[in-house]
Amino acid sequence: MPISTSHATVSRSHAAQAPGVVVMGSAWFTISVEPAAAIPFYDQACTWGYAEACANLAGHYASGTGIKADPTKTLSFSKKACAWGSASGCKRLGALYLGGIGVAKDVSCASVSFRKACAGGDPGACDLAHREAAELPADTKTTK
Repeated sequence: MPISTSHATVSRSHAAQAPGVVVMGSAWFTISVEPAAAIPFYDQACTWGYAEACANLAGHYASGTGIKADPTKTLSFSKKACAWGSASGCKRLGALYLGGIGVAKDVSCASVSFRKACAGGDPGACDLAHREAAELPADTKTTK
């Protein structure tokens, strides 16, 4: 099944070589350099279960790049991304919990999210996880 773009129609067999086409596992789609044009593709890929697409979408909603900033949607897409294994999604989720952005402030949930991001390979999240764990009261230092 081809994807039509404003420049060309790309067949599945040539998707990996075509400029502006991103391949994620067996899924592929076009990405424009304009952030607003990329958002529907991230949204579709997120719907298909691609964690990094959800994380990218959360980033757009957090920054307001190409779309109106929305803390509630940032939280929702960050939760999906983290649940599906995105280290960057978990790190953003931790920051949202830590700052109380779109959700009630929860240092314990922030710490758990940072630990997941750390386990997923984000070294910056490891630093945050260790710092937040050190600041938690002793009775809250359990893993979730």
